[in-house]
Amino acid sequence: MKKTILSIIFLVILLLVPTMVFAAEDVAQVGTETFETFEEALEAAKANGEEIVILKTIQVNKDITINIDGVNIKGDPNPLFEIKGGSLKVEGTGTINGTKDVFDVYGNYDKTTYETTSIKSELVIGAGVTVTSGECCIYIKGNGAKADVYGKLTSTVEGLATIQGNGNAESGKTVINIYEGASVIHSDNDLAIYHPQAGKLTVNGGTIKGTTGIEMRAGELVVNGGTIEGTAIPSSAESNGNGSASKGAGIALVQHTTALNTSILVTGGTIKGHTALYQETTETTADTSKVSLKVEGGNFEAINGGTNAVYSKDKEEFITGGTFNKGVTEEYIAGTVTTVKGENGETLIGEKHSIKIEDSANGKVTASLSEAVKGQTVALTVTPKDGYKLKSLTVITAADSKVTVTDDKFVMPNMGVIVTAEFEEASVATDSKPEVKPEQKDETPKMGAINVSYVWVALAAIALVGIATTKKVSKHSK
Repeated sequence: MKKTILSIIFLVILLLVPTMVFAAEDVAQVGTETFETFEEALEAAKANGEEIVILKTIQVNKDITINIDGVNIKGDPNPLFEIKGGSLKVEGTGTINGTKDVFDVYGNYDKTTYETTSIKSELVIGAGVTVTSGECCIYIKGNGAKADVYGKLTSTVEGLATIQGNGNAESGKTVINIYEGASVIHSDNDLAIYHPQAGKLTVNGGTIKGTTGIEMRAGELVVNGGTIEGTAIPSSAESNGNGSASKGAGIALVQHTTALNTSILVTGGTIKGHTALYQETTETTADTSKVSLKVEGGNFEAINGGTNAVYSKDKEEFITGGTFNKGVTEEYIAGTVTTVKGENGETLIGEKHSIKIEDSANGKVTASLSEAVKGQTVALTVTPKDGYKLKSLTVITAADSKVTVTDDKFVMPNMGVIVTAEFEEASVATDSKPEVKPEQKDETPKMGAINVSYVWVALAAIALVGIATTKKVSKHSK
């Protein structure tokens, strides 16, 4: 009896095993059909116009490009894609929606070798790609891990940032680039980008928005463009050895307990928050000698009732350029630059640059300023000589690029300019007699006070009488 039962159990296991093995190999489903590779599932989804459901984390360990044009991809595995030892380029105009992480990008994070050995793990999100996640759209760590973002990323649940790093020391040497047209948004109560690792984050454009836009706890941030916004009120920072520490800042620098080098350089873009740029040391293990702030340009706006465009607990004289909508503490401004007020009351900080006006043969141009700081409005007065008028007015930078002139005004760039005017002869005045409209004209030619047409009628009548008389005479003479 026992042997019979055992035999039945064994037979059932034999029947189940092939099914289990097959199911374990299926990574995606389209409609009712399952597939062993993502590429097959993608082809079927495009052919059938159906969405792809990812059943199992897709491993990327070679260089792959996928075009998801018109396809919706979703799934529950954590993550949907794991990239390690290869590259994944996602292009097209499709969507990817993960309940948890969507892309995990792993370089080398082995404690003994990560400093010297890089593992290629690269992700590119194309401009037409939309990614949403219940946790992280991108989780990145380790030497060799890189993410280039041109598309749209949104996290929808509080708990993790839209782009999330890892604060362990060996999770460093990552590279993240945000490009023009991209967006990195957290739609709930959390950060857009959390960067606790010793990597490099570069923002060249796009939109970044969360309770804090970007929080740097280690590593290097370079901002050349784009808009970065923190939405929380007020700005604050707290001690936290495992997670984010700030709220309400466009950009926050709150050094991690790892006390790694942490730096921010802003050359352009717009930064907004209750405090646009916020720096504070909250950890007892922090080392402020490894903290660096440099503001060389950009537009800084205190919003949501904030009174400080910039706040730093530990650093001085780090601002050499930029525009600030609220007053900036004098100790933050480098002694080598000038501070002036803009047309709308904003504070403009920077070096003064020269305004050179070239001589013109038939007129004169003067400027309201002989030198100006980037962002200042300069008015030009044009005076032509008698008999001449302005033909063209041009402002060129020292780098030979053209500056826009509107209503004889221009905004000073971050370098000297040359103003050139060209004049031409004014047009000769036209006859002042009013033009007679066609309907008012008398087209009949006149001879004195007698209408010429009447004369022609009379002459014609005389001619006819003469002809008739001649004919009669001729007839009687035969």
